[in-house]
Amino acid sequence: MVAQSVPIRMWQTEGRIVIAAPLPGVEPDGILVELSGDRVILQGEERGPRQHGLGLVIAEWTIGPYYREIQLSCPVAAELANATYGNGVLVLNLPKLGAGARPSQTRFRLQVHQASSMPRITPVRDPCRGERIGHTGRDARPATPDELKRTREGQLRRST
Repeated sequence: MVAQSVPIRMWQTEGRIVIAAPLPGVEPDGILVELSGDRVILQGEERGPRQHGLGLVIAEWTIGPYYREIQLSCPVAAELANATYGNGVLVLNLPKLGAGARPSQTRFRLQVHQASSMPRITPVRDPCRGERIGHTGRDARPATPDELKRTREGQLRRST
């Protein structure tokens, strides 16, 4: 089956680029993200062995596979990338690379969160409804390459 192109929404702030891409019906561990300098590749694997023999009457969309290559306006710090998948939407939070910093690259699959280990304020009947179910990356801190550098320097000072 030919991969579908993924529509995206992309916005940026002074320090980061955020990309949202709908990938309906894909399991989090079926999502592959590649980051290299100013380029992003998104891939989502087709889910389920019986997608083609269901006797569909109308099939205006399918459940994967998906593929999209995105050219960014500037390089990003790949090692600080944050990826979250919930309600069928992948959100990438990409810190922009600081001046003089060398571009890096990374490739990863999302990891599935266990619903029982996630903090909750109120009980939820369906553990996947309205919550993130796949995530890869760090928390939002440190948010920029400069903050990461300061954090690492602080860790080195404490360990010596």
